[in-house]
Amino acid sequence: MLGKRIASLRQSYGMSQAELARLLHISPSAVGMYEQGRREPAVTTLVALSKVFEVSVDYLVSGRPDSVQDVAALHRMLEESLQHPSTETGRSMSKEEMVCHLLWALMS
Repeated sequence: MLGKRIASLRQSYGMSQAELARLLHISPSAVGMYEQGRREPAVTTLVALSKVFEVSVDYLVSGRPDSVQDVAALHRMLEESLQHPSTETGRSMSKEEMVCHLLWALMS
């Protein structure tokens, strides 16, 4: 989903919703609504998001990496998730769980 990709990219860049909102010239609540799937960003906002996160608009919308930049963004997301691998209960994730989680995130 678009909202999950926006949230994952934002987190991989170490940004808060407020910081992303400031870069996009929108409200933090709009960012939150995008991430929750309660609102869809305008085309101009999608273009701005693609520039901020160095990915294509196609990647944001479809989730399919179609460029070197998209692959680099996915790599950053993977690195971020590997730095903090834990389950909802706080237990460390096994390698198999990390792979399953990454695949789930990519397919969402």
